[in-house]
Amino acid sequence: MANRSPAGPRFGCMDFLSQTETLHAPMPMNEARDADISRSCDVFFAIGAPTVFTQIPPEAAVVLFLEQPNQETRELPANGYRVTCPEPLSTQQFLGWASRTTQMIRDGIMHPGLNGLDVADLRDMLQACNSKHLVAHIIDYEDVNKPPLGKLQALNFRNVFAWLFADSTMTLAHFSELGCALEEINPQADCIRLGAGFHAESDARLLLLGEPLATFGPVA
Repeated sequence: MANRSPAGPRFGCMDFLSQTETLHAPMPMNEARDADISRSCDVFFAIGAPTVFTQIPPEAAVVLFLEQPNQETRELPANGYRVTCPEPLSTQQFLGWASRTTQMIRDGIMHPGLNGLDVADLRDMLQACNSKHLVAHIIDYEDVNKPPLGKLQALNFRNVFAWLFADSTMTLAHFSELGCALEEINPQADCIRLGAGFHAESDARLLLLGEPLATFGPVA
């Protein structure tokens, strides 16, 4: 595994479509800052990277290539996985999906709330996968008291990393209900990792990053 910073996990991102790169990390109190993305992150995201891109941070535990489903496949490193949106999107829509996906993974691990997950949970789910092609769904729904069971039932995973964001009305009962639903809908799953945290928005938001049991399209 990567040499994790004692201050917490670091997330590097190279966005080839907007031509930006970022490093998100806990602010060190008594140590010098290191903003070198090429060697100082635990999880590395590459958004819209060309297939010839090979500058993978050597210390990263997990490398996720966020791509359109119709993008040309690439040779992946041992710790690398291809993450696609459920259906082809316009460039602007794809950037929005990629931004939300990376933010939810990052914020869920960096800012655990009701039930935290860490980089090891993400890595364990990925290593349980038979395929290196995963799909990321983001489901928005208005009431945390009413999990989107219809949309969840349309998706089946072999393995899934899930993160729920909701406002301060979310309770352990809500979290448990969602967890039970995921297990009942995916009885064949080898690895389900579910975390939950709080955000200031009134709507609930669920990320499902996983290995699909079969090829499927967008959630209606």
